Parts: sequence; structure tokens; C-alpha cells
Amino acid sequence: MKKILWIFVIIISLIAASFFLYFYCYKNKLDSLQSIAINSEQTIPQCSARNLDKNIVLIVSKYCPHCKKATDIIKTIVKNHSLKNKYQRIDITEPQGQMFLTKSKINIFYTPTLIANCKSYIGIKSKKVYKDIFSQED
Repeated sequence: MKKILWIFVIIISLIAASFFLYFYCYKNKLDSLQSIAINSEQTIPQCSARNLDKNIVLIVSKYCPHCKKATDIIKTIVKNHSLKNKYQRIDITEPQGQMFLTKSKINIFYTPTLIANCKSYIGIKSKKVYKDIFSQED
């Protein structure tokens, strides 16, 4: 009976140790990702670690008058370029938007902000500029 009890304790200890190591390594991976401030047009550092390299992300606020115009222009272009499965619209005034920014470790200073091709584009752009940006995605 003592052998069975010792085997059980060893198995539980190994399982606990493996969970601890897994979560410790996972937490360190997230902690190694530095928060960035997007306050200018720039290349996004560690873009793939932030899961932004294969996406087109438009970051808006429901209080921003230019965001509605940018959203309308970008929706049309995304539809015409068949990029709907890559496009995300994130509203920073919503809990999901805040969660996205926290998870990606991004701080936004201006809306609208577009992230495409691992680059940020601040403010509303002309339809031609957006088309040029999205033509790089095709």
C-alpha cells in the first residue's frame, strides 16, 4: 500500500511540475513582449508575436468623426480586394477593443489607426493611399 501511495505522490508531483513549467514559460513569453506606443507612422516591432503580421486592423473610436469615413473607405477596398477574412475593425471604446490592445501590448494615441503589412498608418487617408496599402496585401 505504501508503494502505491508513493507512486501516486510522484505522479501528482510530476504533473504539478509540468503545469508550473508550462505556465511559467508561457508567462515569460508574454512578458518578453514590450508594450509599444503607436503615435506615428512606423513599422510595428515584433509584429508576428503580436499576431498582427497577417491581419489588417483598423483601430477606431466611436467618438472619432474621421473613423466613420475611414471605415467606409476601407470596407469598400477590403471587399474589392477580397481581404475580408484578414480585416478587423477594433473599437477602443468597447471592452473587446481594450482587450485587443492589452493582448497585443499596443497603446494607441490617435484614431483612426490602420495596421497593415506590419506598419501603422495614422489618421484618415485618401482612397488612393488606402488602395496602395492594400495592394501590398494581395
